[in-house]
Amino acid sequence: MANENKYQAICNILKGRIAAGFYTDKLPPRRELMQEFQVSSRTLHKVFMQLKMTGFIEPSPTGTMICRQDNGAAGAKPKIVLITPVEPSRHASDHFIRSIIANIRKYEFELVWCTCIKSNTLEMLKAQNLTSKDSVIFTNSTFAVESGNYLKEKNITFVSANRPAMGVDINWVDWNHLELFDDVIGYLVSRGARYITFFGSGSSSIGGRILPDNHWQILDDFEAVKKSYLLFYPRINEQSEELYNDAEKYVNYLLSLKHLPDVIWCGGNKTKERIAENLLRRGIKPDRIFLLCMSHIYEDRKELFGIYTQRSLQNLGDRVWELLMFSRLHPDSPCRGIKQHCEFVYNKSVKKIKFNQR
Repeated sequence: MANENKYQAICNILKGRIAAGFYTDKLPPRRELMQEFQVSSRTLHKVFMQLKMTGFIEPSPTGTMICRQDNGAAGAKPKIVLITPVEPSRHASDHFIRSIIANIRKYEFELVWCTCIKSNTLEMLKAQNLTSKDSVIFTNSTFAVESGNYLKEKNITFVSANRPAMGVDINWVDWNHLELFDDVIGYLVSRGARYITFFGSGSSSIGGRILPDNHWQILDDFEAVKKSYLLFYPRINEQSEELYNDAEKYVNYLLSLKHLPDVIWCGGNKTKERIAENLLRRGIKPDRIFLLCMSHIYEDRKELFGIYTQRSLQNLGDRVWELLMFSRLHPDSPCRGIKQHCEFVYNKSVKKIKFNQR
């Protein structure tokens, strides 16, 4: 029997024994189990790690204790709440989300997929009746400080697939934005672009209160890379929150400049559409300013500047999962942030652009 199959088979046997009440308070000593199943200490350690992550056992000074589930059903599967801003059907070809779901199923957690945004995340989490055996994964900027505080109070582990605002202490995995912008801006400069700017939402509002957002940290990385390419245009680099929250005001501001930008980094598709509509309303042709949209959802392929590669998306999902499992096993460890490498596939139509010939 292959090691991987033996490891999974032992997990299933022990789960069945626990559910049937074969063991009362704790598992037998590891040496006895190693002898019974004829496996090494390394294989048995792997088994114990999965049993702990799935809420069946809990190590203690007196041995490996069997957990009693809050709902009274021994061996009930812990939940992993996956939070995305759009419905599951939109993520059918998203390798980042698929990677996370594959791991949830591999380790036999119960998947709870919730579609919500920052403004209603807290209400959704309260409705789930989560316990300390459950966990939460925030994706695509769905994390909100209030929901994080609620989960901490309940001792529920969670991880964000976006870098949080400065001073927000959570576990997170995100793209290495300095590396990302160096790749993209370097490419744009090589095609002749000189006036490059950034538009996006600078804050989020819940109940009239402004919550922290990582927008300004990402923007600082963007500007740092621009400076490394000697792109110094103070007015183009305007960072007014008022401008970034209002596409109409932002376009009006651009028209007041001596030089219109060659490129506007717009983030997502909706932001790009808002900018495009306001430019057309003011008589600016669609091909006059290149609107950069880095969405990794595989819709509108012709519209995208670059698509994250399947490999980098898979790696991002795996790192999110690894960090969540580490947090479940070490709940008292300091929070960590991981910057993940990202690769791009550039659209063929973009390679034909020569900004200096416009």
